[in-house]
Amino acid sequence: MRINPINYNNYDCRKQNPSFSAYATMACKNDKLLYKTETGFFRGDLLWDNFLNYILRKFTNTEDKVNIVNHACSAGYETYSLLIMLMNKLSRHDYQRFFPIIARDIDAGAIKYAKQGVFQAGSPELRLLNQYGEDTFDNNFQVESLENPRNLSWATGNLSWYNKYKITCNENIRQYIDFAESDIYNDKDLISKKNTILLCRNFWPYLGEEKCCKLAGFLAENIGENSSVVIGDFDCAFDIDLLLEAKGFKNVLGLEHHVFEAPKKKSSIRQ
Repeated sequence: MRINPINYNNYDCRKQNPSFSAYATMACKNDKLLYKTETGFFRGDLLWDNFLNYILRKFTNTEDKVNIVNHACSAGYETYSLLIMLMNKLSRHDYQRFFPIIARDIDAGAIKYAKQGVFQAGSPELRLLNQYGEDTFDNNFQVESLENPRNLSWATGNLSWYNKYKITCNENIRQYIDFAESDIYNDKDLISKKNTILLCRNFWPYLGEEKCCKLAGFLAENIGENSSVVIGDFDCAFDIDLLLEAKGFKNVLGLEHHVFEAPKKKSSIRQ
């Protein structure tokens, strides 16, 4: 297996290109691209209904705290997507044990945006929010049309010129997500808790082969009992699913190549 680093030989980091994602940014050093971020609500490379049902089945026989950690959370769109689905599916008594969702990213600008609880989005995403969120979305978010979305979007820097709406989250549910800037290697204590769902999606190929192998080994060694790792289409295109399997993770059938259950540990993991 060989995981080559992403190489955008013709990519000019001095120019910002329009994106069909609600939020898109890139990190560069000496005009060389380090990574790109493209995100939005209910990103299409995860089967969201199946994923939610998997989580509920997995933890149906335990009342213990379930630790949801969203690393590489970017601007928070994916984190809020999962929050909305859990709140819509479960009663307040049931969903409390999944919160707060821990959301981390190395990009300080993305975390700053996520903490505001105010998002821009396009028409397709608004339809998905209404589809998956139903009353939960209506009761906890305010939607406003952007009068001139193209100008407003570019004025804020990383937002798409195709966004047509401003979506504001009510203050009372912002407490259910803990956003902070962090590197995944600094969060061993979070990862090693039992009953953890770790989303770390669509950034692996930017690491290159050596760091990918290191991260897979780190997760295999430290992830807690009864836990799972979730990756994305971008990762699978570079065989990260095969890398995780080589480290002892087991692919969950029915969720394509995105969800992997943790290797069995010989010794118990601290709680």
